[in-house]
Amino acid sequence: MKKIVEKLKQRGYETSYKKSGKEEELIIKKNDRSCSFHLIEHIIIQQLHYDTYSVLILEKDMDIMDDLLMCAHQKEKPLLILLKGGWVEENKSFFQCRGYEDLKSIEKIRYYDRSIQSGANIILKKDEYLIQENILLWGAFQKTIQKWKEKELLIDVKQHGPRKFLIYLNGLYVDVELNEIYGKLAIKMQDEQKNMLVQIIPSTPEEIKTLIDKWIKDKLKKQRLRSLTHPSAHFFNKWIEVIGAWSKKEQIYHAFCQYFQSNEIEQIAATCLKDNEKVKLIETYQRLIQFKEKYIFFSFLPIEVVIYERNSNLEEHLVQSLLKQEEIKIRKKIQDVLNN
Repeated sequence: MKKIVEKLKQRGYETSYKKSGKEEELIIKKNDRSCSFHLIEHIIIQQLHYDTYSVLILEKDMDIMDDLLMCAHQKEKPLLILLKGGWVEENKSFFQCRGYEDLKSIEKIRYYDRSIQSGANIILKKDEYLIQENILLWGAFQKTIQKWKEKELLIDVKQHGPRKFLIYLNGLYVDVELNEIYGKLAIKMQDEQKNMLVQIIPSTPEEIKTLIDKWIKDKLKKQRLRSLTHPSAHFFNKWIEVIGAWSKKEQIYHAFCQYFQSNEIEQIAATCLKDNEKVKLIETYQRLIQFKEKYIFFSFLPIEVVIYERNSNLEEHLVQSLLKQEEIKIRKKIQDVLNN
């Protein structure tokens, strides 16, 4: 950029150039006219805010623009050019003859970085291809972890924005950030204490799937053993919040503890959240849950857990449980009336 500034001065232009962090600004003045250029480095691209008024100021020195484009393309990231101002059409022929085309997928790019500005953006085809490759990589990561959430009972995924995730692996919380290193996608995973667990720099969607699958399998194997002595209540807490019974959480947990181990209670809660086919709603506060070789009648008003064997007379058992619950409520109403 310094050579460009020097060339401009030699040709009689006033110039101002400054760089701050990942932003560069070049202002050119001549005969009371001025134009400016901002080069901003983003997560997967760099964007040049191109002042279209420059076509009037640099009319006889358009080779300066070639120098500016060459300087920007020396960086490792694809270059996106945003044509700004009221002279967009007058500038397009200059860029078209140099291979630039209108960008069609700006919103796909902005999904991952909202600081990238939309508008009349143009790009070289080779750079657009590189951007699409990065988008495919990030999409492959999202699809991979989502499939794990769907197929594995004790895995949960929460997305905090387009590039940040919290993955729960049967007791282990993993903070995931999609970032870049030297212009390439980097998947950084840390535990709750911000200790680095793994950092992956993949080249293809297939490589992402292979690496993430292997890493999750290894972690799950360790967590299954650890959960026997260090049980988690992630899904139980989430389930209690979903059914609106947080104030009764401890009593409900104690009711389940009469029949199940802590790791089994977590599996039951995860089933209630993730497998609608195994959970039947009777009333707002009553559920019939299929778990392993048993059925569980669960009520949280009043709190009750009853276990039925699968081969038993389920219909009759349910009738008895529901009648018992109704009897409890009726007796309570009568007691309230008599005591007033």
